Amino acid sequence: MELQKQSISYLKDFLNSETSCHINLELLLSDKNLNDGDLQSLSSILEKCNNRLALSLQLRCRVDDQDSQNMYSFLAKYTNLQTIKLYLESNKMDAQESVSILGSGLYKCIRLQSLELYFYYGLNQSQKDKLRAKIFQMKRLVKKQFYL
Repeated sequence: MELQKQSISYLKDFLNSETSCHINLELLLSDKNLNDGDLQSLSSILEKCNNRLALSLQLRCRVDDQDSQNMYSFLAKYTNLQTIKLYLESNKMDAQESVSILGSGLYKCIRLQSLELYFYYGLNQSQKDKLRAKIFQMKRLVKKQFYL
């Protein structure tokens, strides 16, 4: 039985929603509806949604290293997560630490079976190689798809 997907395009709607209801969540956020501090708020709320089974997160905005580290650290708490799709556009990840946090967070999703990563800008070759290596260590993954 497939879970009904909940699609949200405005951060304000997500922040005002009941987080325990978000089992299969699709967040489609762009820079026109994100201001300073919104990514920090998003990270805080996502940390509280640890009953999630599926997450699709599409960010079309500039994400710097500090924001990305905050964003990816919540993944380690999603032990029930089975499916994740990350679409990150205009991403600016200069620090190797951001990529390491993302890889470690994904690796700790012990029930993860399907992973799709789309990075449209921002990763250098070393970061891509490190992230790929971490992904290929994840033995439970049935579906691995990424565009780095």
